[in-house]
Amino acid sequence: MDLELKMGRADKTYKPGDRVTGTVTLKGATAPVSHTGLFLKGSGMVRPQLDSRTTGAFDSGSSRPVQLMETSIEMAQSGKLPPDVPIPFEFILAALPGRTLTDTYKGVYVSVRFAVQATLSCSGFFAKPLEKEIEFVVECPCSEIPPKVSVDFEIKPESLENVKKTSIESIPKFSIRGKLRSINCPLNAPFTGELTVVESATRIRSIELQLVRVETIISGSQVAKESTEIQNLQVGDGNVCKNLAIRLYMVFPRVFTCPTIITDSFRVEFEVNIIVVFE
Repeated sequence: MDLELKMGRADKTYKPGDRVTGTVTLKGATAPVSHTGLFLKGSGMVRPQLDSRTTGAFDSGSSRPVQLMETSIEMAQSGKLPPDVPIPFEFILAALPGRTLTDTYKGVYVSVRFAVQATLSCSGFFAKPLEKEIEFVVECPCSEIPPKVSVDFEIKPESLENVKKTSIESIPKFSIRGKLRSINCPLNAPFTGELTVVESATRIRSIELQLVRVETIISGSQVAKESTEIQNLQVGDGNVCKNLAIRLYMVFPRVFTCPTIITDSFRVEFEVNIIVVFE
């Protein structure tokens, strides 16, 4: 015997101000079940997830979740709940006073999660409550569409960062030029651009486009910052032709990306890397 929880939309995706709907159904019972109440709770929170390297540098309060929304509904008062009868629920998706809803996001050190939980308090001394939880996705439309800002770039040994000047001479001479169509990127549109290998003294084995998340947790003067890869796409295989424009095209994976978030307690930002692997 358990609860079945279904959302009203097949894609489980909602925007602020939408009516979140669904049903709760008792399954597996052969007769009506005595209970002391059927309750539904909708919640949304930002949860920092510090690892062993950074936990010791923060006090206990810095890693506490931030509640974005919370709503509670009594769906049925005490009595008997018949099996296989869907009981509907509905609530408005809205933030708590002083808070702002944020897109659903699953990162390594920061996550934004929205869920609905149904609880049936069964009668009887030994009866355990039945619980069922399901996540749903929140998308917050941008109030103002940022302008497109294109960027021209050139990669050569002298432009590389985190390389000692004495080591530059040991790097094969090469030059790659390109253009990013815009560094302000809507999540529902592809990331585009192009690059051209102007010259390369060594044969190229692969050219890759890497999407990276940069997550930062802030507590006073203490900051924990970490960059992790989301996805890596190969845009050139082998020793590509010189002076031939190679198209860059990448679709942002939903849930693992979100709009750039900058708050007093945490940040979620994104970068792209162009990786050239020589033979």
